[in-house]
Amino acid sequence: MNEVMYEESVSKNEINLEIRDVKLEDTEEIKGFLFNLKDESRIFMALCEGISLSYEGIYNYINSIIERKNSLGIVGRVDGEIVAIAGVIGDKKSICSHNGELFVLVRREYWGRGISKIMIANIAAKAKVRTKLKNVMSTLNIEDGSIIEAYEEMGFRKVGVYRNYYKIGRQFCHGIIMVLNI
Repeated sequence: MNEVMYEESVSKNEINLEIRDVKLEDTEEIKGFLFNLKDESRIFMALCEGISLSYEGIYNYINSIIERKNSLGIVGRVDGEIVAIAGVIGDKKSICSHNGELFVLVRREYWGRGISKIMIANIAAKAKVRTKLKNVMSTLNIEDGSIIEAYEEMGFRKVGVYRNYYKIGRQFCHGIIMVLNI
């Protein structure tokens, strides 16, 4: 179990964002966060198809993040309420265990305030210190130019295009594969 707890507060755009490691005790609140996010994000909704958003499913997912040596998860809170979560999930195969997949989710009302950047910078810095990961990857919707630009500003580089990566409804969208070497 990952015993190292990390907490910090970041003030940006008049928002005091408190960031700390995810805990099993966060399960119920994360369940509510994800339930609300399903109504805010088409891509998140599509990615959740077939994934259990039950208490038990989320609890088990958080536990796997905490227990795996090459995975990390954090929550971002404003006024005590979770407004963002981020993580890096390391590959289970030993030949690829130095690679991690990044995810970051932010409540819609906090979009455009720099919270994603703060969460990504935080999780990448933690991954560099607390894991043996060498690469952090994310696949972004090719149509999200401002998000791709933000990732590039943080040091990610485009390494390829994943054709027809997302299927939202009946429409396919290509993904841009972005990598940060840490």
